Amino acid sequence: MNRGTKKFLYGFFYFACVSLVVFLVYKSYTTVPPSCFDNIQNQYETGVDCGGLCVACDIKNLIPLGMVGAPRLFTIPSSGNETALFQVENQNTTHHAMQFGYVVNVLDKNGENVETFGGTDTLFAGEKRYIFEPLITTPMRNIGTISLEFKDPAWKPVDEYVPPALTLSDIKTDVGKSWLRVNGTVKNGNTFSAREVKIIAILRGKSGMELFVAQVILTSIPGFGSVSFTIPFPFDKTLIDGLDPGKSEVFVSSK
Repeated sequence: MNRGTKKFLYGFFYFACVSLVVFLVYKSYTTVPPSCFDNIQNQYETGVDCGGLCVACDIKNLIPLGMVGAPRLFTIPSSGNETALFQVENQNTTHHAMQFGYVVNVLDKNGENVETFGGTDTLFAGEKRYIFEPLITTPMRNIGTISLEFKDPAWKPVDEYVPPALTLSDIKTDVGKSWLRVNGTVKNGNTFSAREVKIIAILRGKSGMELFVAQVILTSIPGFGSVSFTIPFPFDKTLIDGLDPGKSEVFVSSK
């Protein structure tokens, strides 16, 4: 082998080694490690980005909790106080959302966040229920939009939990000399206690328009037990004058 051929082979080998090192360094910086969000079935996953080290596939494929329609705001003219009502739903029929957090953001007409509050609640499989917020300090005339965000639902299969069976009876809207209230009875049809029972009443006017909303919370109702309840409303002349007591609606939910 002549001198020129040896130089060529040595040069080619040197170039190949340098290229390999450069390629390996480049790959180490540009290759994205496997994750539960890369849209690839890897790292022992049983589906794309689910199972194995990732969230269970039956949980990943659930429909997110959602809000039904727009938030409803109610104002008492004599006080100017605002209340808000949100209808939320769990469209999944296979899983309960045993607990979830929610955050309500109140934005003014310029899109600035002027008020934030939140809490926790439950949504059983296929259920719709109301979330009631009793006091918003921002006057309605200054409110641009209100948003509701759901946080970290804790899912449980329906065969692992039976929700309370609650029914309402003896509903009556009572207007007195100094009071306005909705009375009734709630019954628990299951053997176990129902916790944090929320009862919401919506008053309606003679035309069927929603006038105001209020809520009462019962700590618990024992198995097969019945409890009477009273939901007080502001004693407001404008509200009473437009009220049709026979059109009130009452809803019950629990954890």
